[in-house]
Amino acid sequence: MADTNLDFGDPFEFWLKEASFYINKLGLKVSPPVEALSIVTNAFGKEWIINQIKSAKEKHALESRHRLVNMIIIAGKKEIFEVYELANYIQELYQKPRFDQVISMMKVESQYSTAFNQLAFGYRFHKAGVSNLEFEPPTDAGKNSDLMFHYKGVIFIVESFVPQSSKGIPYENILKITTKKAYEIASSLGKKLQPS
Repeated sequence: MADTNLDFGDPFEFWLKEASFYINKLGLKVSPPVEALSIVTNAFGKEWIINQIKSAKEKHALESRHRLVNMIIIAGKKEIFEVYELANYIQELYQKPRFDQVISMMKVESQYSTAFNQLAFGYRFHKAGVSNLEFEPPTDAGKNSDLMFHYKGVIFIVESFVPQSSKGIPYENILKITTKKAYEIASSLGKKLQPS
């Protein structure tokens, strides 16, 4: 087994200790922390996580470390809940076609948030009772979409993303801009969107 003893001790043991503390303190009825952590480490690969943690030792800014590393070595309430959320998505969706591609994307720091969002949408569609849910389905345009599923005899192809604001664009305008873009795309395809 790889040496996981860093300056702050074994990060996995640290996370388990902190998760147990918060779960007991808040009286939550959830699976044991060891189960949630095992699901995540099995999906990403324990060796990959250990290597990310070792390289994180050399990085001082939180932003320069992979999000999963921060979730384990910081182990605050927010980070612990995110590990549980991720474990839940993995447990429910790992058998879906091309799920492994989403995990591969999540290993790239710049793609982690968008791929996490993709799992979150996939999970919600799955729980809503859609059929034939797939990740990264190929499209006629030669690219992959984020999700595809069937619902009441209709095939849906879904793109999910985490809005990013560049300098000068207030976050409240992102919804207006993306809604306008959706209407423009629908119009170019000869479709008409109806507000709900």
